[in-house]
Amino acid sequence: MQWNDESFLLSKNNYGENSIIIEIFAHHYGRCSGIVYGGTSKKLKNYLQLGNKIHVSLKSKNESKIGYFKVEIIEPISPFFFHDKKKLNCLLSALNLLKIVLPEMQSYKSIYFLF
Repeated sequence: MQWNDESFLLSKNNYGENSIIIEIFAHHYGRCSGIVYGGTSKKLKNYLQLGNKIHVSLKSKNESKIGYFKVEIIEPISPFFFHDKKKLNCLLSALNLLKIVLPEMQSYKSIYFLF
């Protein structure tokens, strides 16, 4: 299974020495998770901030297995909220709500556009 889509970064967790597991909210595919090799490198770590709009390419063997992402930044959104704690808390709360409430691999285009 391979697809490309634009998405928002919902969460990230360290995996191994240089990799991270990210969870995204994609336009056509909804909430999805995958591994980014080299995600802790200086080049990738700077724009893998929660809430940023990114372009992802997923490669996986099938839908039930975790896939591998290639990531490129589209628009850095989270730096606009760093100076105001209330706005930053609202952004993080919205990201956590999307992460908890939405089922995986189901498209919610109306919620994507509202976000």
